[in-house]
Amino acid sequence: MNQKEKKEKSKIPVVSVLLLVICFLMAFVSIQRLEQADKQIEKERYSRMVAEEQLQSTHMKIKKIESALMSAQSQTHYAPEKPAECTTFPDYEQL
Repeated sequence: MNQKEKKEKSKIPVVSVLLLVICFLMAFVSIQRLEQADKQIEKERYSRMVAEEQLQSTHMKIKKIESALMSAQSQTHYAPEKPAECTTFPDYEQL
């Protein structure tokens, strides 16, 4: 073997180790990003769950108030079938 071939053969293990280290670093960074994404998704799920619970609680309160209103209206002998729903809002620019 001549000198040139020896140098080329000695470079192969160094390049292989360097590529292996780069692959491990890329895998580590990918795992870290995946964990961060999982944490973010879990946080978003929790926020949505809390919002859904609050929405259900609000709907229950509305039903109770409507029921109390119907009861009060029936006691005063004025009982429409359903409480009037506000479908329009006042135009605050005109006020």
